Amino acid sequence: MTLLRRGLTFFFFFFRSCLPSSFSLEQPHIFETFYELLEPLGSGNFSTVFRGRRLSDGVTFAIKKINKKVLAGKLDLIQAEIDIHSALDHANVIKVIEVFETPDEWNIVLQLAPGGELFQYLVDNGAQGERRGKEMAKSILKGVSFLHRKGVVHRDLKPENILLHKPDSTEVYIADFGLSTRMAPGEVLTKQCGSLEYAAPELLSGKGYDTKADMWSVGVIIFTIVAGYQPFQARDDSRLLRSIITGNFEFHDSHWCFISSEAKDLINKLLCVDPKKRLSAQDALKHEWFN
Repeated sequence: MTLLRRGLTFFFFFFRSCLPSSFSLEQPHIFETFYELLEPLGSGNFSTVFRGRRLSDGVTFAIKKINKKVLAGKLDLIQAEIDIHSALDHANVIKVIEVFETPDEWNIVLQLAPGGELFQYLVDNGAQGERRGKEMAKSILKGVSFLHRKGVVHRDLKPENILLHKPDSTEVYIADFGLSTRMAPGEVLTKQCGSLEYAAPELLSGKGYDTKADMWSVGVIIFTIVAGYQPFQARDDSRLLRSIITGNFEFHDSHWCFISSEAKDLINKLLCVDPKKRLSAQDALKHEWFN
């Protein structure tokens, strides 16, 4: 019986290795043939992320399990997310390893980021200061620059969606493409989405936006990494919205007195209300702060 089980397992792995990468194995429970779910890492409205182990070699991954039954009318959005994310291959973007689909669910096997969320890292460790902040900022900008060259707008860049390569690392992965979209050159987007604290003024005001909306979010993230607090804060959402749309923030001396003028200049050029004057990801990487 043991030999038979081993033979069947070998057959499954051999058969699967002969299939083209685009081939979809839509058979119930086929996922369990290749992976074992371990402990949960987090959950959202429609999905749960687990640590998982590949049975063939014991390598661990993050596995996003999405329940189709609770996604009535939104299956096309999830499929679009999978299609966009699967096509991205960059050192600073979390990789999709493979996707298993059944009539009831998706199991998306993702590269594991042992360092966890940047958000939790900042909660635990506070401000990173200029030296580490610069290294993290450059890593984020490399990933965002790649996305924009591919015509992808993330639309929800925030510390919760940035993962550290490993604990205490300054290298990061961009993750969670649930709100991302592709756009053609010259196209203008109008859908309002994302997280208020990181959303660009033109996105919130409904004037239309493009990839530069992501760059505003990057500016908020870099400010938060370096100083340990967000640039836009208010007692309620209406006041917060007003301060974002007017670009009303300041570098408080208690946190910024020892930070270089170059760092402040980059942030000012990212948190620029006029998107036409805001730096692109490629131009930001050429900024003197990094030189």
